[in-house]
Amino acid sequence: MNFTSFLKRNKTISILLFVILSIISVGVIGNRIINNEIENWSETIDQKNNSIESGSIDYINTIQTELILEKDLLKNNLKKIDSLDFSEIQKQFINNHNTENIFAVFDSSNIIFWNSNFNQLIIKNDSFKISFGETYFLKSGIDTYLLIKDTISAKSPNQYLICGTIVEKQYELNSAYFKKISLTNELQLKFGVDFTINYSSQNLKNKDGRKYSFDVKNNNNNKIASVVFVKQTREKYVENLNANIFLIQSMLALLGYLLLGVVLYQKISAKQNLFSKFILYSLYFIALRYLLIFIKIPQGISSSGIFDSKVYYSDFGFGLTNSPIELFITLIILFLILFTAFRYTLIYYKASNKKSNFFKFYLLFIFSIVLYAVSLRGFSAASRSFVFDTSIRYFQDPSLNFDFPTLLMHINVLVLGICSILGSSTLILFLAKSYKLIFNKNIELFFIVFSIIYICGIIFYQFIQKNPQSTIFIQTTHVILVFILVFLLTKYELKNSTKILAIYFIASFASIITLLFYNSELEKESLKTTARVITRENDDFYRAIIFETLLDDFSRKIATEAFQNSKTNFNSYAFMIWSKSNLQKESINSSVNFLDLKGNLLGGFGSIYPQFTIKNIIDTNAVIEEIKIFEEKLDGDSHKIIRGIFPLKDEYAFLGYLDVSILSDLNDFGFSTHPEFISTGKLNDRAILKLNKLSILDYRNKQLKLVYGSLNPSAEVNDVILNTKLTDKNDAWFEKHYNDSEYIFYVKKVNLYGIERIVAVALKEKELSIGLFDFFKVFFTHSIILLFAALIYFSAYYERYKSYQLNLRDKLLIAFLIISLIPLLFIAFYFREITENNNEETIYYNLGRRAFSIETYLNNHNDNSKLNFANASYDLNINYSVFSKNQIEYSTDDLIYDVGILPKLLNPIVYQKLFVDGEQEILVNENIDNYAYKSFYYKANISNSEIIIKVSEGFNKILLPLSGSAVDVFLFGTYSLAAIFIILFSAIMANQISAPIRKLTLATKSIAAGDLSLELKTNAKGEMKELVSGFQYMVKEIKENQAMLAEIEREEAWKEMAKQVAHEIKNPLTPMKLSVQQLITAYEDKSDKFEMFFQKVTSTILNQIETLKNIANEFSNFARMPKLELEEIDLIEIVKQSINLFSGENVKIDFISKFEKIKINGDSQQLRRTIINLIRNSIQANSDKITFELSANEKEYQLNISDNGDGIKNENIEKIFDMNFTTKNDGMGLGLSLAKRYLNGSNADIQLIKTSEDGTTFQINFFK
Repeated sequence: MNFTSFLKRNKTISILLFVILSIISVGVIGNRIINNEIENWSETIDQKNNSIESGSIDYINTIQTELILEKDLLKNNLKKIDSLDFSEIQKQFINNHNTENIFAVFDSSNIIFWNSNFNQLIIKNDSFKISFGETYFLKSGIDTYLLIKDTISAKSPNQYLICGTIVEKQYELNSAYFKKISLTNELQLKFGVDFTINYSSQNLKNKDGRKYSFDVKNNNNNKIASVVFVKQTREKYVENLNANIFLIQSMLALLGYLLLGVVLYQKISAKQNLFSKFILYSLYFIALRYLLIFIKIPQGISSSGIFDSKVYYSDFGFGLTNSPIELFITLIILFLILFTAFRYTLIYYKASNKKSNFFKFYLLFIFSIVLYAVSLRGFSAASRSFVFDTSIRYFQDPSLNFDFPTLLMHINVLVLGICSILGSSTLILFLAKSYKLIFNKNIELFFIVFSIIYICGIIFYQFIQKNPQSTIFIQTTHVILVFILVFLLTKYELKNSTKILAIYFIASFASIITLLFYNSELEKESLKTTARVITRENDDFYRAIIFETLLDDFSRKIATEAFQNSKTNFNSYAFMIWSKSNLQKESINSSVNFLDLKGNLLGGFGSIYPQFTIKNIIDTNAVIEEIKIFEEKLDGDSHKIIRGIFPLKDEYAFLGYLDVSILSDLNDFGFSTHPEFISTGKLNDRAILKLNKLSILDYRNKQLKLVYGSLNPSAEVNDVILNTKLTDKNDAWFEKHYNDSEYIFYVKKVNLYGIERIVAVALKEKELSIGLFDFFKVFFTHSIILLFAALIYFSAYYERYKSYQLNLRDKLLIAFLIISLIPLLFIAFYFREITENNNEETIYYNLGRRAFSIETYLNNHNDNSKLNFANASYDLNINYSVFSKNQIEYSTDDLIYDVGILPKLLNPIVYQKLFVDGEQEILVNENIDNYAYKSFYYKANISNSEIIIKVSEGFNKILLPLSGSAVDVFLFGTYSLAAIFIILFSAIMANQISAPIRKLTLATKSIAAGDLSLELKTNAKGEMKELVSGFQYMVKEIKENQAMLAEIEREEAWKEMAKQVAHEIKNPLTPMKLSVQQLITAYEDKSDKFEMFFQKVTSTILNQIETLKNIANEFSNFARMPKLELEEIDLIEIVKQSINLFSGENVKIDFISKFEKIKINGDSQQLRRTIINLIRNSIQANSDKITFELSANEKEYQLNISDNGDGIKNENIEKIFDMNFTTKNDGMGLGLSLAKRYLNGSNADIQLIKTSEDGTTFQINFFK
């Protein structure tokens, strides 16, 4: 019983004991579970394998079911068509069905209809004799499909449809456009084991005991594939169980720590010392952060996305910033600490304190400026890390679509900025408070002088650093913004929402400009990387890439599979290997080739395929049994092909060879050239900038040899590059103005093969519109984050704000924004539409002109041979394709068609327009995954043969006056800037228009509360001035009328009272007079009854005197104050309401209280009048700052009212509470006397604490 009572009294120990016992219990139970699983491992692993098998089959069956439903829907739509021809099917297809799956209709072996996703390679590779209505897998080209065939009608068995969906893409395109589809990967992610799927109905036995296999059957219960996955080992299973147990224990420990925090919060909050509270809170938060690291939360939850260290990693703080989510948690903890410091410092600034001394002030000044400079460097260094230590490129993609890791990093950037602003503001607040305590002078002078001093200190600190962070401009801007923020916080009584918005947007601005700077530094670093790659000795690097590609498991698996398939398209398999290797990622001029055992080329893919064919490098009389590297010279040592050959074999024999070839040419930069949807256009996957943004100049022995990019150097530029002063590392940076643009150059000098080689890489400075776009892209993201946070807040506190009504200022602001921003948006959309139409017309014209040129060329040569087609492409420098009917006949990009990236069938929309509708030409939108482009199709007649010429912008560069992305960048950047100005001006105008109305509203409330001493002043003219003047006149009249009415009422009251008193006095006087007369008569008559009369008369007189006394008491009560209506009231609420009445006055009123609510007994109306009277007296004493500070002790609540007015003269101090005493010309001298009388009548008191020329302090004591 005693122990239970002890635990109830000591909540901290109770929580710790509960957590410890829970953790121990989980550990014990977990160990028992693990031991039980180990003892029954065979049963456990069988259950797990069966679970994975059934789950995988269900997942695959779901895909089959969806395909069957899709097929049935298509079949039902086709049944509605009387005559199955292309035109009728196209109408039905467009009107009733739109699918991303492949779809085609056949009559026997003739294709009647196909959609744009259908690839003819499916027909070529489909040799399976599958019954109609059954699903099956088919590997065709570079894709693997799940297909189903079915007859359309029983009456026409030769007419059937094929419907299918891609289930596997074993290749990669440009990641910006590539739609990754992989059933294998989906199963791996779902079940957490490695899968291999053999999309074949062959019976392949699994001989590896470490793996588990099962068959996949179709809707007719026939085998269509086999799946193999790696069994989970007992050790791995136990490891996962231990991890789960540790996670549960970690969550319990975290829960216990948070509960402990709730208890500690109650105890810490009760402390009076702000510094002690801050230290305790900070220690708690820091301990929480390292507790999370110790218990591996959140890093133990997942390793992908926001948990992935590949997205962001820094070794700062022993694990504080190992991933985006770890960084976010660390920044949130830092924010809580700095917000606590900022909040307490703001309270400390407003509180009244004792005078400080000069030594402490100067010590604090030196400490603060040093700490400010160091923290600003830290902020800059952290911002640099956000750019250099992450794989996220904030400004590379012009779109505003973010994945979650990118969004979280944007939030991290914002939170870091907020932390920097809060920390810096805290330092300045401390210094400002110390300054005010010592000098007590105009605080504006402090902000002007010390902002200049801080800027000078920051500049000095920048110059003495070896590796300065950021720039002087950015850091100076930071200082100015912080001083402006602190000035606003100390000068004006801002709402909490206003404070939050000010801090938020200042932090956003500071973090964005810093982020932009380091992004430009990263782009400059890309120049250096490009020059280094170009000037390096590549042979060893090329050999390493060849070995890596040949030995890669995927390469060997795919290559072996290629030789085992009798209908292999070796070009497709070569593309799969090439696309997933570093040959593609490093943008190397290379190719992947397949060779038979005699060395004959079977197929390949790459930028040098098939330009360079294999020469005598293989001895056909001997089989190569290991990787061999060959060098094949083409034109001396500077022009050669480096080849690597790897032998492929199955269990029984050698199959052939996989060849990887790389072109090494010193007379070329070595960049591979592929369409944008294949290649990223970068030097490698680590490069920041695309090559088309760079200009590269290559000088050999002082002579310009090669030029890449749009920069055509003049003699002056060449001279500057060749004669620039190099560093010890033989490199240099310089900026140059050329052709009305600013360029930054990086120059690198090397000596290679006896040649002095100087490579200059130039980057054009960003245009203003691009800079604005980059800025507002992040700013817009931060604004969306703020709106989302506000939405969460208002949803949580809906009941509090549901009755809120918009005031006049809000309504005006909304009206101004609507009438300003909506036309701006319409203009932007209109401009975008015009630009899009102009671009489409430009593309139409340019592609059409090229198609006409090809037609003219072919007709002039009167030859439809492929050789003539190729000559036309070479002579005219045009990439194009030729279709005969619906089949491709020739393409300059034949490899793209051959591997299966593009279908060899004519686009069905084009077929409809040109062959069915009889049109001559058409411009259509096409796409490869997410890469969209336009193609021009033209029906030409060559040598009496009708062909279709296709020219695409995806393979031909079209110069547009302003591309779609460029116009988006321009519109977003410039119009966002315009929108910001519109919002600012609208807010200012709404405030100016509504300000007089707000003043009048507050003045009306003040008058209703009994304050008739206020005076409204305005600079407005016209109707507003007349309204204010009329209101002021009305107040004056009310005040005069009130005084006259009071005087009249007093006179009437006294007259009535006099009548009553006279009447009441007459009543006792009459009997007194008669009694006295009777007594006199008796005395004169010497009556023997005199004694009796005397007794009777004196008794009567005494009674009447008592009556007169009662009349006098009643008269006295008439002159007293009205009776107080005492009730329980909220002191803090009354003070706040009274202060709010003066929000329109030219005075700053602070209210400092550590209490949220205080209940006292009092009269709310009288207390409100007392506070209003004290504030009005301070204003009339020329105060511009009034501070209410509420404190408490054991006996009473103390409300101190301090101002910085003229003070009270010494000779008047003793009289201020006297009735009718006033120093004002129009005062009545009742305010303080009535206030004291009221307070004394409600268990309270008021006294003057101090007064001087610097101000006055009153104290009101409310006794408990």
